[in-house]
Amino acid sequence: MNSHRCPACDFIFLGDDAPEENCPECGEFWRGTEPEQVIVKPALEEHQSTELPLEDPQPASIPEESTSSNSMKGLVLFICLVIAVVGWVWQIRKTDQLAQSARGSLNEISELEKELETARGRLNEATHQVVDERESSQQVLQQFAALQEEFEVERQKFHAEQLRLNELERSLSALWEQHGHSHLRSWQIIGPFPFVVASSETSDSTDLAQLMAVETGILDVGYSQQAKFVGLRPNLSWQPYLSDNDRIDLRKACDFDQNAAAFAINWVFSRTEKEALLSVGSDDGMRLWFNRKQIHDVDTNRSSSPGQERIPVTLKAGWNEVLIRVDNRGKGDWNFFAEFKTPDNKSGIKLFHTWIAPQSEIGQDSVEDEPDESL
Repeated sequence: MNSHRCPACDFIFLGDDAPEENCPECGEFWRGTEPEQVIVKPALEEHQSTELPLEDPQPASIPEESTSSNSMKGLVLFICLVIAVVGWVWQIRKTDQLAQSARGSLNEISELEKELETARGRLNEATHQVVDERESSQQVLQQFAALQEEFEVERQKFHAEQLRLNELERSLSALWEQHGHSHLRSWQIIGPFPFVVASSETSDSTDLAQLMAVETGILDVGYSQQAKFVGLRPNLSWQPYLSDNDRIDLRKACDFDQNAAAFAINWVFSRTEKEALLSVGSDDGMRLWFNRKQIHDVDTNRSSSPGQERIPVTLKAGWNEVLIRVDNRGKGDWNFFAEFKTPDNKSGIKLFHTWIAPQSEIGQDSVEDEPDESL
């Protein structure tokens, strides 16, 4: 009988012919090898034909199987070693990657700690600033509270003075109604200004524009002691004028008797709202406003007398403003009359009036405090 040895694993195949394809032990392709002669001894054959001994002898192929098993174990150990080495190398690389990642993380943590420390320092600075600002704000609030208290005290004082003035005004009004007169004799007067007849062919447009500008300024701003105007004299301002009779002499007040125009203003106090007639007369033409509303305009050349025109008005409770513009045409007298009368024109209404502008009423249209009817 012949035997064949696998060149890959030393497996011994007993048989006359070698395996046709792969080794039955390791699976490698079986390359042709020279067969080995296996000599079977006759004694063995005779012994085999006799009765078996107590211990069977090892078959002839047992050493070859043991060798094949040892080869397989070695191969398995080699493969395991390779796998272990590969795993160890992979583990080393993985560990190195983790170490690099850890070092990167530590660097990032270090940078974050630095940024956190910087932010902590900024936060401390901001905290100190907030504390300082809070202390400053508290000081400001305390000062503001003190100012509020002072303001409240002054406001109460002012309110008390205002009430006292209102009472005085009502008392004066009541006394005036009992002992005064109905004609308006106390005025603020400003003039002279250039005057021309608007319809005249020889009128000077420059003078007319100047007069209209003054009129517009007075109506827009109202009375102001600081107001200055340019007229027939420079720096004209309001001047008080108190007449000892019912005629208001503008020639005397303005110290002028040529073509000119002048404005006169005063304030009348009424304890209640009432209807009345504003009776006026002028030398020469005149224009009339009551509480900043134009109520009369006459363009004429005449001598004056009381009651030439009577215009219905409504006296509101409190202060009422009367504004008059009187023109002078040519050389001569220059004056006007003004009186409040009952709606039936039968008698005059005695009202307290003054050339002193009420501070609470400059540029205002109404009075806040209602007059006391008991006065």
